[in-house]
Amino acid sequence: MLITVLGLVMVYSASQITALQLSLPGSYFFRKQFLAACIGGVLALAASRMPVKLHRALAYPILAGAVFMMALVQLPGIGMSVNGNRNWISLGGSFQIQPSEFGKLALVLWGADLLARKQDKAMLSQWKHMLVPLVPVAFMLLGLIMLGGDMGTAIILTAILFGLLWLAGAPTRLFVGVLSIAAAIGVILIKTSPNRMARLACIGATEPKTGVADCWQAVHGIYALASGGIFGSGLGASVEKWGQLPRPTPTSSSPSPVRNWVWRAHCRCSPSSRL
Repeated sequence: MLITVLGLVMVYSASQITALQLSLPGSYFFRKQFLAACIGGVLALAASRMPVKLHRALAYPILAGAVFMMALVQLPGIGMSVNGNRNWISLGGSFQIQPSEFGKLALVLWGADLLARKQDKAMLSQWKHMLVPLVPVAFMLLGLIMLGGDMGTAIILTAILFGLLWLAGAPTRLFVGVLSIAAAIGVILIKTSPNRMARLACIGATEPKTGVADCWQAVHGIYALASGGIFGSGLGASVEKWGQLPRPTPTSSSPSPVRNWVWRAHCRCSPSSRL
């Protein structure tokens, strides 16, 4: 709950200006995220009350459904691209779902059930039973994700696979082999993608444009620290925000945190500050 609350605060802080620039209420994106957090919280509570047998019974249908939806993403007219990644299905309006999220849940439930059943039969002492069919199914999910170009989600799915193998007691040499294959695939995917190579060129960038790519993400991180080092420079002093909103003139050489909050509230609420 703490992580969710902090995440909502960060979403509000990061999206407020963008919403105002789009002539939307400043809390527009925050409200969408808050609604999603509420729905997720209810589902998480329901899942925590479900018996283990029901989790196991749902594992295979969820896996089949996730594979089906992840394949639908690649069909023209159904799947949609967001920031260059084709991993979404539109539900109408501003609502979309990302089927790969169901793929994560499916791999956790199905993989845990599979390994538990094999453990009951004392089959995990043989490496082939440790890997098959867990690793091939995981690679199938990874392939469907990478068709959409979402390497970040693929890395998370790989971490889930490693977690399952670790809890099942896989030997170190098995991890080395699987990790070597995953690393080789990762290098190939990075080398063959101009977008990912451009992102690597932005490491340590201090200017928005390096001549190779737009490095706004890295530069915005520096902006967020303003001039106060790792601890920032106080509420309302972000260079990032004051570069896009009119900054009120302070009446004191040493403004207090309370006054900073008042300034921020003025910028959010004053009609003239939105021009």
